[in-house]
Amino acid sequence: MKKQYFFIITIIIIFCFLFSARCKSEYNIEKYTSEDSLYEINQNAYNLFSQALALWSSLDIKSYKITASYQSFSPLSGLWQVWIKDNKIVKIITNQSKIIEDRDILSKEPYRNFNMMFLFQLASLSYKYKPENLFLITANFDKNFGYVKMVSKTAINEDSPKDLNFKLEILDFIIIN
Repeated sequence: MKKQYFFIITIIIIFCFLFSARCKSEYNIEKYTSEDSLYEINQNAYNLFSQALALWSSLDIKSYKITASYQSFSPLSGLWQVWIKDNKIVKIITNQSKIIEDRDILSKEPYRNFNMMFLFQLASLSYKYKPENLFLITANFDKNFGYVKMVSKTAINEDSPKDLNFKLEILDFIIIN
């Protein structure tokens, strides 16, 4: 009986470790490659991105509130308010004034992605320009805190679907104690 109990506990510990490791690497920042460096637009975008991410990381801001404007051909367009505490989203007021809290945030798309690391993931696409791309991703960053102030996706090719453009802009950023 003790061996079975030990085996079950070991499996639970391994599962928890793997699950937590998966959660920590959930956001994938794009790597800057030699191919990216062929285009000056990518070099500039990468320099701005890496400086902003370094500043944001060094400040270790874990609790904050953002008000964001999301513009796209989508029912998600509009103003959003998001509260993050200890790097976890704790409350969202949607573009339709719906309040979402607790478990609903983790279980529903796109709510669980409304945090700064997700915005950095999007912004990391700004240094992946190639002439054959259908879209250009651009990003701007706050000079004082390093957070992503704006990220947008704009059609740059006549074959690009125009309804996939978007712009997400942080209108207000407040650090919460």
